[in-house]
Amino acid sequence: MVSIERLRRAACALCLTLFAGCQSLATMPDLQPQTPAQWRNAETGDAGRNAARAPDLENWWHAFGDARLDALVEHALADNLSVAQARSRLIAARALASAARADFRPTLRAGTLATPDPDATTSYLQGSIDAQWEIGLFGRAQSTHRVTRAGVDAAAADLQGARVTLVAEVVRDYLALRGAQHQADLLEQIADASRTRRALTQRRRELGLAADAELARADADLAQAHAALAEPRIRADASAQQIAVLCGQAEPPPFLLVPGTPPSLTAEAPATLPADLLRTRPDIRRAESTVLAAAGELGIARADLYPRLSLVGGITSATTISGGELGFGRAVTSFGPIIDMPLFDWGARRARVSAKEAGLSAAVDGYRETVLEAVAETETALATWHAQRARAGDLRLMVAARERDGRSVASGRRLGLADGMDQATATIALIQSRLELLEAEQAQALAYVALYKALGGAPPLAEAAR
Repeated sequence: MVSIERLRRAACALCLTLFAGCQSLATMPDLQPQTPAQWRNAETGDAGRNAARAPDLENWWHAFGDARLDALVEHALADNLSVAQARSRLIAARALASAARADFRPTLRAGTLATPDPDATTSYLQGSIDAQWEIGLFGRAQSTHRVTRAGVDAAAADLQGARVTLVAEVVRDYLALRGAQHQADLLEQIADASRTRRALTQRRRELGLAADAELARADADLAQAHAALAEPRIRADASAQQIAVLCGQAEPPPFLLVPGTPPSLTAEAPATLPADLLRTRPDIRRAESTVLAAAGELGIARADLYPRLSLVGGITSATTISGGELGFGRAVTSFGPIIDMPLFDWGARRARVSAKEAGLSAAVDGYRETVLEAVAETETALATWHAQRARAGDLRLMVAARERDGRSVASGRRLGLADGMDQATATIALIQSRLELLEAEQAQALAYVALYKALGGAPPLAEAAR
């Protein structure tokens, strides 16, 4: 006979167990990585000049002022296959999270079982309706929710990361395409000037005013000018085809094959702070989800050290089948708790807790490393942007000087102080300086793209895709 005192003690112990089970045994670590207060490679005065405007991370490529580029980016965001795959993985992660949430909700199922009697004269048909509800004690439910939420957050970060990369690649390939087309045009002009100079050298050779060596050099320069045309044409074709792939197509849009000039960039470097990366970089949000998942797994491992409690109930009825006749039995109802209490497992559960603790520590270190890498990437992009902008400025001065020289040669020719050879040579020098300026402006534009990619620039996910 169980005494009233023992029942009272058992009830108190059960209440204490339920209270303890409501507490989470694995806390989420405080993720506050150390970031610099300011960018080291920001030019003096940048912060004050740009403080009034925040960087336009959602539409940063509009700074190039090219409507066709804007349309390409929109097309790629809608039809890119890598983005489509990431979007499908996000949908799958949400479905799995929804299924996991059902683990700690009451479930109901029904079933039947046909049981023959050993003497083969009587058999039984058993039917039952069963209900079960596992109570997520000791932080098990909360930790499981963390793991599933981390999966969704990681998939969402991967999707946004794919969009950031896609936008940067489309802009880079478009700049490379237009740059190669313009380079080919300038090289054609050099080839024309080289052809003119070769013809003049040939004429002077016939008049005995030039040696064979001068004609040989003119022939070599002309051949070199023609050979140089191959590289930008190959680059232009490859860039157009890559844009087609990014847009989910087999062939590039026809307007890309029509030669054009690179879009001009007049924007300044955006005014941001290193701490802004924590909310704009998808890889940092991905690292956060890894920490969340590790904390959830640790919570589950710790919960496994304690009993599991489930409430179950059922209604069971058995029907006899004998000689073709049915005999209906009485339904049996059952209800009560099921306690699964671990006692001894040679330290396996404790070992799993230690492993998950180490995994959480590794995830936190990985998060901090991701932040450091993001800061380094942005610092490098800023330094490159400023250096390339200064270089382009110097080359513009060089081109202006070459243009003045060309005008002087043209004036001298009209006055009889210079000949066609001098003008052809000045023209080639001017076009070569324009080629150098084109390369510098392309490098500056690509540095601008790299900077916004480092900042995580792309249109945000729609609410339905978060």
